[in-house]
Amino acid sequence: MERNPVIRWPGAVIALALSTSVGCDERQLTEADCLQVKTRLQKAWHRDAIAASRLSERDEFRKFISDEGDRIAETWMAECGKLVDRPVSPAELDCLSKADTIDDVYECGPR
Repeated sequence: MERNPVIRWPGAVIALALSTSVGCDERQLTEADCLQVKTRLQKAWHRDAIAASRLSERDEFRKFISDEGDRIAETWMAECGKLVDRPVSPAELDCLSKADTIDDVYECGPR
């Protein structure tokens, strides 16, 4: 049974933001990287949130979805900012930069 993306999304963002690379295949995280990933996360959230909001006609639910998307973006930038100039995995960062859905974001995490 698939979990509700609205419930599981925030934890993934924090977990991925905190994963740094230790090894030879690394690069320094930049503010531009943070902004690029933030944009992809917002698009992924929006895409999946539209599907979830179709399940409800209630304005309160739609407002919650919108507010949660804003909170996730703010949390991402706060956590990502702490990692600027630290080594990160180029593969994970590239994956996050291309994520189209919440499930894509989960696939980007360290294995």
